[in-house]
Amino acid sequence: MALGEWQRLPSIPLMLLYGYSLLGLNIYQFETRARGKSKLFMASGMISSGLQIVLSLILIYGIHLDSRTMLISPVISNFAAVLFIELNEKYVKTIHKEYISIYLLKKICIYTFPLAINAVAFWGMTNINRYFARYYLGEVENGYISLATKLAALINTLVQIFALAWQESAYEHSSSEDRSRYYSKMLEVYLDVMAVGCMAVTVATNILFPVFIDKSYNMTQMILPLYYISSFVNAISNFYGHIYNAEKKTNILLYSTLAGAGVNIALLYIFINKGGIFAVPIALTMGYAANVIMRIMKMSKVVKVRLHKKNVIADLLFLAGGPVFVYADFNIISKILGMFLGVLYFLFSYRTELLSYKEKLTKAKRRNR
Repeated sequence: MALGEWQRLPSIPLMLLYGYSLLGLNIYQFETRARGKSKLFMASGMISSGLQIVLSLILIYGIHLDSRTMLISPVISNFAAVLFIELNEKYVKTIHKEYISIYLLKKICIYTFPLAINAVAFWGMTNINRYFARYYLGEVENGYISLATKLAALINTLVQIFALAWQESAYEHSSSEDRSRYYSKMLEVYLDVMAVGCMAVTVATNILFPVFIDKSYNMTQMILPLYYISSFVNAISNFYGHIYNAEKKTNILLYSTLAGAGVNIALLYIFINKGGIFAVPIALTMGYAANVIMRIMKMSKVVKVRLHKKNVIADLLFLAGGPVFVYADFNIISKILGMFLGVLYFLFSYRTELLSYKEKLTKAKRRNR
């Protein structure tokens, strides 16, 4: 298949419906979060996800529908979640013509336009790698990469969960005079959690991989640690991205993502024939790294965000620990011990904060009795 050739799309109308359903769900969920309806927000997400799973099973195993199932299920599920929120909150009734402001719409467009282009550019650091792999390496290698990206989504899911809370927190502190110290502290904790988490997930996946995955996919184990590292670097990019969003400096996000996409594509062109399957996650990681470096360099002009060298060194050691356990082929006992010590170190480092949080939860439970 030629590199520029698009895959056949199952149904253009269905794809458009999927886009509208996703847009509608995002609008309703963001409005729900903005109004502080956290339980309703969570319930709508559970409805969308749960219904999508049930519909997929029915359409695939019951009706034996083709690939259109991948679009029909989320379309129905997303619209169902929108309807659920609307029935509870009646948002449509709150829309009035006098609330529409041309000035505000212009400001929103100026703010969001770079984000829209940024989303397209971000594709240059993710999905395009699989087209390169398929064209230059073949379907087998592309299968290894596909599995690796799905497993690496474990990290991305955790990042998205944190991002929901961090996004709101960043906006709340964007007008605070003490936001520099707050951003710095949050980044420090974030990096510590991600570094230890990546190390633990890398080791755990390596131990469990032979149990759940066929041995014909063993090559995936060799590239998976690199994909976990790319997820870690991407997580840093997301963290800085939310600060720029809160500070209303979205242009920087566009420039940094374009730079990262350019680095990723350039490295793929240069090294994929020599580096083979390993060139794909390495190019992706370097693209994310270029993105992060540019955002860090520009951050000083927006707000000061500092890190202690001790924490950075410790995080890098933990991040490197996972691949070392995999590539050096340590035995299972050593891997489990290393993973345990890493988590123990993190818990010990944050023992004061964890104990304080535990006390707050205990007091809250007593008040609710």
